[in-house]
Amino acid sequence: MHNAGWCWFQDPRAIIQDGKLVIGSVAGNGIGDAAVGVYDLDNKQLLGRTTLKADFDHDDHNSPVFYTRPDGSLLTVYARHNSEKVHYYRISTSSDFLNWGEEKTIQSPANVTYMNLYNLSGEKTLYNLYRGIDWNPTYVTSKDDGATWDDEHLHLIQN
Repeated sequence: MHNAGWCWFQDPRAIIQDGKLVIGSVAGNGIGDAAVGVYDLDNKQLLGRTTLKADFDHDDHNSPVFYTRPDGSLLTVYARHNSEKVHYYRISTSSDFLNWGEEKTIQSPANVTYMNLYNLSGEKTLYNLYRGIDWNPTYVTSKDDGATWDDEHLHLIQN
């Protein structure tokens, strides 16, 4: 991807699904769009790049992360670096991964950053772990593979 950046504080920033490499990034020059690039591994061909959120700030800590849903669609979650009390998320609407559904939000009582998606299949629970409340590890969960989140029940990870 041209003009694309990410940092190692959030995962997974790239994912392989249906023979396609899907990469999340933030444009480092200019307005800082949150973007998704897709590369067809079988045909060795760039399929394109799409913008998830325009004017998202050129900060590599804002880059999108991904989760493969049971139906083969992808969930992406992204947030501004510690400047808003909200995560944004979308679900892909086709298998080319350049088309995404309506942007929705997960509200938080504190500024958020560094999303990490992790599914515990035994619990049937998807976790979005991030830095949140008082700059501590915090998480929200989804029981429907990211279609909705328990934003009223934020959890602070404590000893």
